Amino acid sequence: MHETMMNTPTLPQILVIDDDLDIQSFLMLALKNNFRVKAVGDATQALKEIQADPSRFELILSDLQLPGMSGLELHEELRKLGLRIPLIVMTAHGSTESAVHAMKNGVFDFILKPLDADELIISINRALRVQTLETENSVLRQEVTRSWKVENI
Repeated sequence: MHETMMNTPTLPQILVIDDDLDIQSFLMLALKNNFRVKAVGDATQALKEIQADPSRFELILSDLQLPGMSGLELHEELRKLGLRIPLIVMTAHGSTESAVHAMKNGVFDFILKPLDADELIISINRALRVQTLETENSVLRQEVTRSWKVENI
């Protein structure tokens, strides 16, 4: 393997959940240059994918209304499992109330369909930056706590 290939950062992996195959295709095409994308048609399949490897996906992009379990119900299930994967919800049936409810419950962003690819990429990048900062903050807090223990003074 060439050294330049070894130093190439891996693109973030996103899980897309939408039962509309046209939306899945659009998202795969719109995101393929910036992200690795896996698409599934319902939240139950998404939950199986996530549980198989909880660290596989850096972000979830989900339709609000899905067969079996909604995007918000999936978010609740992930929180119960202790997983904090950023979630962006997409919907064609959005209201201000549902957006506020979603955001209060930890959803990173709420985007109305029809989707604008540029707006979506900006939102995804913002969510990934926030996730990185939260992770770095947590690591730094642990280091400070460890270094200020009585036995280390």
